[in-house]
Amino acid sequence: MVRVLQSLLLLAASLSATLAADESTTVVQILNGHYNTLAFSDLRGSVVGGNAEATTYAVNCKEDSSSCPLTKPFTITQGPSTFTMSAVYTMTTMGAKGTGTIVQDCDITSSTATAVCSVSFGVAAEYKGKSTSTSLATTATATGSAEVLYEPLTVTAGLGNFNKAGPTGATATGAAADNHPARVGMAGAAAAAVAGALVL
Repeated sequence: MVRVLQSLLLLAASLSATLAADESTTVVQILNGHYNTLAFSDLRGSVVGGNAEATTYAVNCKEDSSSCPLTKPFTITQGPSTFTMSAVYTMTTMGAKGTGTIVQDCDITSSTATAVCSVSFGVAAEYKGKSTSTSLATTATATGSAEVLYEPLTVTAGLGNFNKAGPTGATATGAAADNHPARVGMAGAAAAAVAGALVL
């Protein structure tokens, strides 16, 4: 009888630990409607606020990431019909070093029906002692689930704000999204043009 009670207590403790771990993190699906140079697997998010229409996340590199180029956390605000992102990151190509900025605003219809996004890019680069900067803006439309793609973002903090913030605009799930690079580029040409500015 004592052994049975001990086993039950151990099982209860194990279940409590598992539930606590599950409550400390969750995974949400975030719109990836642009040419994304960041791997979401290298990122972690925190719910920082929101309203009845959307939830706002602060996103930064996870602690053990060696390849994440973010210079500071960036923000994502997402709801069923809206997406906004503002990010600053570093990049290096062909010996040139630069700092890039991306600001993106999207109107989403029925999750994966359409996403119409305005995207602005800016980059300041230095190469062999010379500096340059450039910027451009574009609008792109994605249609259908083959183009309107989502990526999983692990959220590790601020989970208590989910109820306060309102809808996330994406299902919380552990399933991985299709992030094949050939299908992520709503504004790939624009991003390539900005990257080209690094080659002075």
